[in-house]
Amino acid sequence: MPYRGLPRTGPPVFLVHAVDGSAFSLLPLVHSLEAGAPVYGFHAAGLLEGEAPQTDLDAMARRYLELLREAQPAGPYYLGGWSLGGVVATEMARRLRAGGEEVALVAVFDSVPRGHRAELLEGTDLLPLLAAFARVAGLDAERLRVTAAQVEGLGEEELLSYLAARAREDGVLPGDLEVGRLRRLLEVFRANCRLLAAWQPEPYPGRVTLFEASDEPVPASSAWEGLAGELLVHRVPGDHLSLMRPPQVAVLAEKLAAVLAGLPDRL
Repeated sequence: MPYRGLPRTGPPVFLVHAVDGSAFSLLPLVHSLEAGAPVYGFHAAGLLEGEAPQTDLDAMARRYLELLREAQPAGPYYLGGWSLGGVVATEMARRLRAGGEEVALVAVFDSVPRGHRAELLEGTDLLPLLAAFARVAGLDAERLRVTAAQVEGLGEEELLSYLAARAREDGVLPGDLEVGRLRRLLEVFRANCRLLAAWQPEPYPGRVTLFEASDEPVPASSAWEGLAGELLVHRVPGDHLSLMRPPQVAVLAEKLAAVLAGLPDRL
């Protein structure tokens, strides 16, 4: 839980990362909030050298609850997350409520709790995996000028080194990104996709506040039927990825701030 927002007042808000595993993808939202509560973000296991990626959403939720209680031993709790993070935050909230704790907010940013597409999870082809990771991480994947024919016959290590070099040359990835770091990022990304695809959520009896991307062909709200005691939907401009980036993220931050301001126990 390495990121804490600029000095603020009020009960903290805890945000869970998307499938890329990094809390830094939430920074545009945190910065756009401008004022309000302290904000904590969770990083996924596996991003640091020597760590193994989490392979089970149940275990991920339990670990994040341990970290949450270290920062805030008792409720009311304010939770949120983007994509995978919204699903994890909802499961955390379910467990908190089952333990008698008060959960004041579960804010999910275009999260889909079931029916997750898993087309990247079969086989070992790193090319589409890297392209998908780049899109989620906000990188320009369309600039990656690599074809399947160019990498045919390469072993996994050779392939990863070649892809890393080309991605740096094409400006898709930072120039100082080492191959080992890239491998960890991709392993976390794939592991998070897998655990979300395998997740069988239990209903959450409280309110889920869904910030739904208006440009998605299938609205995220359609996947929440029967999984929330109450579903409150706020539509925001953009698609699943762009809603967390300028300029759309400013609208998301404005709507989230309005929700927070209207909740009891906010200072």
